[in-house]
Amino acid sequence: MSRGGQNRTHGTVEYCDRLDSFRDAAQSGRYTAAWSSGNAIVLTVGEDAVWLAYQAGRGAVSEQVALSKLPNHYGGARPFFLCPGCGRRVRFLYLRWGRFRCRHCARLNYRSQQTAHDEFQPYRQAVKLLRQRFGLEDVPCPMDLPHFEPERPHRMREATFFRLKCRLWRLTDQYRHRFITRAKAFLRLK
Repeated sequence: MSRGGQNRTHGTVEYCDRLDSFRDAAQSGRYTAAWSSGNAIVLTVGEDAVWLAYQAGRGAVSEQVALSKLPNHYGGARPFFLCPGCGRRVRFLYLRWGRFRCRHCARLNYRSQQTAHDEFQPYRQAVKLLRQRFGLEDVPCPMDLPHFEPERPHRMREATFFRLKCRLWRLTDQYRHRFITRAKAFLRLK
């Protein structure tokens, strides 16, 4: 019944240093880029390629990455990297295992792809909604959620309150449906 969460052996793009072709390859000349992780890189941008010079592990790495330019509908062109590993046209290159590669070559995926979508996910989303938007500290337990009716917070517009309440009802229905389906499967009912 659960979906997602099968790629937990992969890294995630959110935790890797990356180069953005729209930002980094659009500049010209030589410049240095740095990330909050402490890594830094010297980029030399040419017409058809970008030369990268950076530290990886104990050694210095110098690498050339080809560029592909895609014409815009309104004139000009957007630069894209061609992955040194597979040759794909990509916007981002990620630093993984000491090299810059595309998401597929670096075996990276998004954090949302590693999240298991179980029957309690709608309940967790509903609790988050109640805490953040309705300002509630005491949230109902899973079995009381279908019968829970929040009060409108002070200074919240009626339209906003109704929209959030409808979202809460949808999450409650999803949770109830998943819970009943899982219970029937557990009890081997049809």
